[in-house]
Amino acid sequence: LFLWSADTDSVAKAMQEELPVVLLAREAKAEVYPLLVTSCNLEEALEEGAILTKEYIFSDKLQMLALGSLEKYTLTEQTEAFLRLEGIEFLQKLNDPVITAMTGAVLQAAACKVPVMLDGIATCLAAVGACKLAPVVLEYCMAGHVSAEPGMEKLLNWLELSAPLKLDINSGAGEGAVLAFTLFDAGIKAYNEMETFAEAGVHAEVEEFAHSVQVKSK
Repeated sequence: LFLWSADTDSVAKAMQEELPVVLLAREAKAEVYPLLVTSCNLEEALEEGAILTKEYIFSDKLQMLALGSLEKYTLTEQTEAFLRLEGIEFLQKLNDPVITAMTGAVLQAAACKVPVMLDGIATCLAAVGACKLAPVVLEYCMAGHVSAEPGMEKLLNWLELSAPLKLDINSGAGEGAVLAFTLFDAGIKAYNEMETFAEAGVHAEVEEFAHSVQVKSK
């Protein structure tokens, strides 16, 4: 889980494991990477996000990553209007280094063929920025949950993404993403370890007792 912020205090709290998401991540057996965005302009922020993401993907051999923001966001009317803009102009109008850095992270992850789980308004806006620059990246994005942040559902609809969880969490700091990780782990475990019907001795439905046959007999 990559937690992005331009606030040094928030990043320090995450590094010292003082945030709830860090405890949840530990239960989900996920690693938390608090990342401080230091860039001030768009080009540097995109590059910073991409470089940090590439570094962690290759050094820690990450097969999936989640994004979260330690800063709170809402989808304002002005931001919603920006969704109509094309290409880099969208990020220029947002003028937000954290979202821009996460956009670079999404682009880099897709380039490395690593799926990205979104968590919250900020990460969805980053995904919007990324797909405006390279539409194919959306194929690598998924949503962990529908946060209670105002406008979250609108953004997911814009991205044409659905989420397995809808939690009453008014932040996008990664809590929903790490909880969704546990669902993924459970699904993979079931796929790999559960018996098939044949192995469990469950026989195919006898035709005379099939629902379609029973309906016809009535």
